[in-house]
Formats: sequence, C-alpha cells, structure tokens
Amino acid sequence: MNQVVKTSQPAVAGWLETQGSSLLSGALDVWKQVESIKAIKANSGAEHVQAQVEPELTNGAAVAIDKTPEQPKMMGFEVNQPLLIASLGVLAIAFLLKGKRK
Repeated sequence: MNQVVKTSQPAVAGWLETQGSSLLSGALDVWKQVESIKAIKANSGAEHVQAQVEPELTNGAAVAIDKTPEQPKMMGFEVNQPLLIASLGVLAIAFLLKGKRK
C-alpha cells in the first residue's frame, strides 16, 4: 500500500521572492566591497596607519565623542575690558570733581 502523496511548494508571492533575493544579493555585494577595501588596506599598510590615528575602542559599539570642556559660566553679564576701564575712569573723574566743589 504505497501511496504517493503530493506535496506542494510553499506559497511565496512573486514580488517577495524577487525583492528578497535582490536585497540579499545587494547586501552581499556591499559586504564584498567592504571586505575588498579592508584587504587592500591590509596589503598596503594603510590599516596600520589608520589604527595609529584612530585607536580602536574596547567596546566596538561605543563611539568616541570629542567633547571639549566647557568654560564655567559666571552669573551676571559680560562687559569687555576697554568699556569697563573707560567707565571706571569716568566715575573716578566724576568723584574727583564732586570732591573739589565742597
């Protein structure tokens, strides 16, 4: 009693099948290009130079951020130095003139 049982192929939409294979082949092509660039760098020694310029982080997922320390901001307002000196000079002259009137 051997019966042949027909099996069907999994139903995959034609669009999905073509798009999926083209996306996969595109991703593989990009990976191939990246690996070929890495091989060229390794053969020419550029990889060693780049490793000296940009050190690899211990955590590959981490990103190095160049954060310059910020200057602490003082409360109040800023006055440039020449204006401050001129203002103090005018106040000193006014104070001296007022003192001579008495």
